[in-house]
Amino acid sequence: MPTSERDVETASGSTEVVLARGCSTLQLEELKDHFGLTATTAPTELEARRHDSDVPAFGELIEFTTDADVATRFATGGYLVLVKIQKKYLTRGGNSSSGWICRKDAPFKLLGVEKRSAFPT
Repeated sequence: MPTSERDVETASGSTEVVLARGCSTLQLEELKDHFGLTATTAPTELEARRHDSDVPAFGELIEFTTDADVATRFATGGYLVLVKIQKKYLTRGGNSSSGWICRKDAPFKLLGVEKRSAFPT
């Protein structure tokens, strides 16, 4: 299960939190092959706002959520993943999606993959 929204908000920089994301097969493969750089930084608030607007930075930022139901709704590609990441690499994303955004090169660990879809089978 993802870390609660409150616990992510109050976590210190080096505290690891668990977040979820719905994704496609291609996105899943990219997450499996992920190699993070500890020298990276969290996105700026402006970058996070742009990501949640009509002009997202495709391929540069990744959004995760603290809400497994939200992740399931975004799992139109068939998968829900859980990752562990330090809070210092995250910036608040969409409030309605309980979102948290990191740079694509942020270090995180893929904890689990579940076959799940937003569409009933």
